[in-house]
Amino acid sequence: MQMKNQRMKTEARSVRFVLLIALMIAAMVCSFTVMASADDPASIQPTDLKLDGVAYDPATGYTKEYDGTTTVTVELIDPSKLPAGTVITGTLNSPNVLEAKTVTVTFKDASGAEVHRPLSIEAKVIPQTLTWNGNGTASVTYQYGKTSYAGLAVTLPTVSAGTAPTGVTVTVNGVSKAGTYTTVVNVSSADANYAYAPLTVDVTVEKIKIGEVDWNVNYEFAWGDTAAKEIVVYGYEGAKGGNAYKLLIDYPEGYGNVGTHVITAVLPDPDNMEWAQNNTAFSTKAVVITKAQYTVSLKDAVYVGNHGIQSIPTVFQLAVEGDIPADVRALIVYTCDGVAFAGASAYGSYNIVADLPSGVNYEFVDENGQVVSELRANMCINKQYVAAGTAEAPYQIILIGTEGFSGDVSATVTVPESIARKAIRGFRIHEKYTLTVAGAAGKTFTALIPISDDMYQERCEALTNGDLYVYDDLAGTMIRANEKYTVTLEEGFYRVEGVSGNGTVTFVIAPVYDTPFLLTAPGIALLVLLVLALIALMILVGLYLRRVRDTEENEAQVIDEGEVPAVEPTELEDTVSADEFLEETADEVAENLDVEAATDEVEPENVEEVVDETMQELLDEANAIEIVETDVVEEMVEDKAEELEETVEAENAEEAADEDAVREAVDEAMAELNESADASDAVEVVEDEAVEAFAPVEDADDDNDEDEEEESFGGFGSMPLDFIDAIAEADKYAEMLEQERRGEVQLVTRYKRSFQSRLIQSQGNVQDYYSIIKNALMSYKGVKNRISWNYEAFNRGRVHVAKINVKTKTLFLYLALDPAELIDTKYGIVDVSSKKKYASVPVLMKIKGERKFKYALELIAKLCGENLELPKLEVEETDYHVPYQTTEELVQAGVIKKLVASIPVTVYGETPAEEVADDNTAAAVTEQQEVTFIEPTSTPAVEAAAEEIAEEIPVEEVPAEEAPAEEVPADAPASEDEPKEV
Repeated sequence: MQMKNQRMKTEARSVRFVLLIALMIAAMVCSFTVMASADDPASIQPTDLKLDGVAYDPATGYTKEYDGTTTVTVELIDPSKLPAGTVITGTLNSPNVLEAKTVTVTFKDASGAEVHRPLSIEAKVIPQTLTWNGNGTASVTYQYGKTSYAGLAVTLPTVSAGTAPTGVTVTVNGVSKAGTYTTVVNVSSADANYAYAPLTVDVTVEKIKIGEVDWNVNYEFAWGDTAAKEIVVYGYEGAKGGNAYKLLIDYPEGYGNVGTHVITAVLPDPDNMEWAQNNTAFSTKAVVITKAQYTVSLKDAVYVGNHGIQSIPTVFQLAVEGDIPADVRALIVYTCDGVAFAGASAYGSYNIVADLPSGVNYEFVDENGQVVSELRANMCINKQYVAAGTAEAPYQIILIGTEGFSGDVSATVTVPESIARKAIRGFRIHEKYTLTVAGAAGKTFTALIPISDDMYQERCEALTNGDLYVYDDLAGTMIRANEKYTVTLEEGFYRVEGVSGNGTVTFVIAPVYDTPFLLTAPGIALLVLLVLALIALMILVGLYLRRVRDTEENEAQVIDEGEVPAVEPTELEDTVSADEFLEETADEVAENLDVEAATDEVEPENVEEVVDETMQELLDEANAIEIVETDVVEEMVEDKAEELEETVEAENAEEAADEDAVREAVDEAMAELNESADASDAVEVVEDEAVEAFAPVEDADDDNDEDEEEESFGGFGSMPLDFIDAIAEADKYAEMLEQERRGEVQLVTRYKRSFQSRLIQSQGNVQDYYSIIKNALMSYKGVKNRISWNYEAFNRGRVHVAKINVKTKTLFLYLALDPAELIDTKYGIVDVSSKKKYASVPVLMKIKGERKFKYALELIAKLCGENLELPKLEVEETDYHVPYQTTEELVQAGVIKKLVASIPVTVYGETPAEEVADDNTAAAVTEQQEVTFIEPTSTPAVEAAAEEIAEEIPVEEVPAEEAPAEEVPADAPASEDEPKEV
């Protein structure tokens, strides 16, 4: 407390000391002010003064225009403030603008003594403004494209005072053409004491002066030459070498006709250009146009028509050849036999005359340089092909020529009644034609020989190029056609190239037939050997039985006499009776299999493995000793194995009787059933009943085979059918419909469905599940989808993630998870890893209800999120629903293939097709001979085939024929990604 009081007293003394010092300073200031006031009779301030007649304003200060002096006139506003006779003077510190800062004002009496202290006033000097006594001038020549001209030198007028500046430049903007423009320039001065008033400058933009034109030495053109009206000349500013400008050309009236014409060069921009002198001599030029001469010709031509009968004719025409303008060519008149000729399509020869027009500007010359007024030539239209045949079959052979056939060429076909066959031993002749051609001497052609369906009979080998023969009537022998001609076997016919001249040739189609093996020399020899071996075997068996009987009699006699036969131990060990071995074997098999089952190590799927191992051991033992009846052993082992399998399956019935195990068992049984009989409708019924009896499922509509396709075969059983694609082969389908309309065939239709078609026609909630599951898969980064014919696949790069397939009311989802981890869990998955195409996605979920749908989403999250560790993207969901379409609409869209086959109304062997259909069994068909359909050799069908082949031959110049491209068969297997469906 005492220290606190002491500190407070010290602070009080300090405050009193500071106040005392402040009072002393204030007293001194007051004393000084009083003393200063006492020295001046009156206190003068700058505001009491007038400088050059203007009261001083502290806000604006003092300003003086430069006049070269430092004198400032100063007056006192109230003279009474100073004694009378006081002299007041003001002086600038400098007369120059840049140096003047202050004005010093002094107050003195007549004797020069100061009556008031001097005042210093801030001041400035401003430049003196000089005025011009007129406008400045400048000039420039017009330049194309320029809108402003900068840096123009100006001729300056004089100023009111001082020295005018030099080197003033101006800029003119907004210039569009030559003329006079006015602009204002602010001129700066090098002397800071002077400033110049704005200067008005008159700028003259002068026109370009063309002083020379660059004409060619000579202008001479033929009539019709477009260059005559495309003359280009340039004018030069001042003289040649200056700036060049493209001039316009003024063509006189009638220019272009034969004669001499004067053309004139015209300035392209008269507003900004002018001639350097008023002389037009250098702006005109003479042009000479001569008569045009066209070299022409009219050549003979041979055309090939497009049909044997001109149902859709092509018009053929001859035209004058030569470089003739279109307007002149249009004046050419063509006649044939005095009648106007505009083209022809009928076969024949035509003499064409071309009347050439006449004119003062042109003339025509032939290839020899002779002036002509008309041209003549011959045009021939040939047939593209000639059809040869009999009255019953007019298109049995078709002839195709490289240049067609003239109207007088004809061909006929006759069928010889008999041909000697000694040169073709072992062959059976089926087709023979004798072709006679007239009017084709010296020419070669190609013959198309059709192959009828009745060529293919039982044991007939596939036709080859070597099965076509040429018969020599004189020698009575046949040689292969490919030894004399070029022969190509194509679908439905033989192509024979190189047939030449007038005459007759006989073709024979004789395919090789398979001879039964037993009727061949090796077969007969083998049969004889077998008979001899059988006889020898019977003799050996008889001898063996006799020896055994003799041995038994001898042993009985020895026993009766009390003797014991000696038997070597090795014989007892190596020989055993069949009955004893079979009895011991049966007991051993039963004991081994029962022991294996008792150990609880034998599962139903392992029974077969145990049986195989035991079988091998027993067979090895049977071979070690002399036992013949091994077949009996095998039967006993198999019987015991079946009993064991039934026992094990019964003990594990509760675990084994799930839907998938029963389904697998049914599939195996189905495969065996399908191999033994072709009864598809009955099989489907048995399969459904078996599944429902052993393992009822949630929906009876479920199907096992996701690749099943709808078929409709009527009642034709196992009859071999050749299906076509009705859309891709529309023409052939139309022909089949026509055959059905005529009552010749009955059509059978089946549909091959794609994944997309099954999705479109799905029922229930399948599309809802599909859309949500697809969105779930696509929401993971990197997952892409691809839709093939059979399914939709989801991959991440090369890693398979999932596959989706669809049946009517079921969605099949295949996932790339390990089935072993999910067996016996709530998910109820199916392990399809044994199927090659699902090995990468072996877990199958069959989704028909909400529970399986929820489980599917859980497995997708497990696969993509946990196993593959894919980031999940925030993307907007897409609606993948597709509207329902009918089967016919999907066929047209190409997502369902409509396959059609034809069954002849009558089959080979005179058995009606209706009887085969009513029998409703495969056996009813197989008991008949092979069904054969002979396609009618109608004129339109053969004609269409000839048209297709003849398309390779050009109309005018026909090159060597090329072999047609190899066709891909309709039943070619699909790629690995899109397996072919059966």
